Amino acid sequence: MEVSFRVASIAVSVCRRMSELELEQRTNIKFLVKLGKSGNEIREMLVQVYADNTMKKTAVYKRVKRFCEGRKMSLTKRDQDSQQQAELKEHCKFSANFA
Repeated sequence: MEVSFRVASIAVSVCRRMSELELEQRTNIKFLVKLGKSGNEIREMLVQVYADNTMKKTAVYKRVKRFCEGRKMSLTKRDQDSQQQAELKEHCKFSANFA
């Protein structure tokens, strides 16, 4: 019984760590989109940092697209600054022309 408890404890720990990594990567994606990085550049940077724990390529591109469209996802709290939203939308329009 103690062995199964340890296995369950390890599984919960792994899941918690993966959730933390996903949140961290989402936050980094948002930051890199605001810096004007393309989806390809963002993906390459995430692979450099997270290696085998990097989000799947399609998940990265979905997040980039959502942040470009102005969706905030659920990071911690919503940013109500309309100036930042306008700048982000302008950047996404500019980036789309070169994609």
